[in-house]
Amino acid sequence: MFLSTLNPYIEFDQPIQNTLISQRPNYSIIILLLLLYIHPTEEDIFTSIKYLTLLSFLLFSYSAYNPNFFFDYDIVFERNEYDNKDIGLSGYLPGFELVRIYFFYISYCLIKNKIKFRNGIISLISLMLLIILVQNRQSIIITLPIFIYTFYKLRQAHKKTGFILIFSIVVFYLGFYIFDIYNALIEESKTQLADKDYNRWQAIYVFLFEWKYNIYNFLFGNGVGSFNSSYTNKLARFNSERGAYLQDLGFIGSFFFYGIFFIILNFYLILRGFSNRYMPYYVKFWSFGILLIPVYQNWGMMNNSGAVTFSLMFYLIFYNYKYGKHLQKSTSKP
Repeated sequence: MFLSTLNPYIEFDQPIQNTLISQRPNYSIIILLLLLYIHPTEEDIFTSIKYLTLLSFLLFSYSAYNPNFFFDYDIVFERNEYDNKDIGLSGYLPGFELVRIYFFYISYCLIKNKIKFRNGIISLISLMLLIILVQNRQSIIITLPIFIYTFYKLRQAHKKTGFILIFSIVVFYLGFYIFDIYNALIEESKTQLADKDYNRWQAIYVFLFEWKYNIYNFLFGNGVGSFNSSYTNKLARFNSERGAYLQDLGFIGSFFFYGIFFIILNFYLILRGFSNRYMPYYVKFWSFGILLIPVYQNWGMMNNSGAVTFSLMFYLIFYNYKYGKHLQKSTSKP
């Protein structure tokens, strides 16, 4: 992150101190060091996330009655249409990332029988409904297979008539609605991906093929633009003239800013979270979502929430890597 500051200085005469100031939202990753020092337990973390998820749900419910509480919907949808985007409302709903994380955790608790069955089922279905109502395409693509997988695992473990009844009701009343939305979003994705003017294709072409790379900026990135610098103005022209936004590219955008070493380090940790035998399901689900849609993340993109979220993820990977074998035998409940 600090090595990337040299490139704007060399290529665009942008002062290093200005670059350091401009990328300040990413310094929130220091929360990882704080977590490693404080050393909260898994239960501490997910108790906090539970209440933040509830708060996010309440804010979403209130926004249904007062749509302009957080933002002007007309401006948002006009911007989405102009940029050819489909981000749903998750980009504007406070705490939505935590909703998905808590969904992963409840799935894990149900599969491992770490939560009362009825409470877990109600929580899981409620979280899935909230994710569907927000209608973020990437979130539904990630969470729906996990939702189905969780019920499949529960079907094997619970042979009770009550569970079969609950499962039947969920499938009957929600199944068609969920899959209609899911299929519609998939079809929309296919249409956009087939469109050569789709903004993500434009962004990939501009920032991976048109942009001139050398050994240094390939390894350590191009750095971040500062206010009104020639570098920032060049990126702004790509935004306005080509509809190419680095924020649309997830880890590809992170590569542009911070280079291949940054990507290798992050993917090494994510793959450890996905493949390590002692990692709980919620870490594997979380890692699966990032690996499935790597463009759907905002770590390294001048976004506080992305840095905080990945701090939390990396801490839980370290925590479970150290204590995972013991934690598999625990019976703590959310």
